Amino acid sequence: MTQKKVTSRGTLRTMRQVLLPELLTRRRSELAKLMPQGKLSQQDIANRAGLSKMGISHLESGRSKPSPEIAPAVAAAYELDEDIIALAVYGRYFEEDTSTSTAPRLEALTA
Repeated sequence: MTQKKVTSRGTLRTMRQVLLPELLTRRRSELAKLMPQGKLSQQDIANRAGLSKMGISHLESGRSKPSPEIAPAVAAAYELDEDIIALAVYGRYFEEDTSTSTAPRLEALTA
């Protein structure tokens, strides 16, 4: 049996709408395990990023996506590479840099 290659724009958009929320929610859960109390709330992440709790909630639910201007703060709050967020949201880096390999950064998306 062969697999179909799906390339429609709608499918890519849907994948991106699901990928970032999944990534951020999973990452917050991973970070919570490292905390003494075993919890890391959306408010904790919001404080780290300098955003509102509602803003973080919208990112984790997929209702909004981080702009290139706030992506660095979001990445730092979740302890992620900014390029991972750019790939998850936009399918590319914020600033194209073809001089470096993308393999280490992409591993974090698929882990």
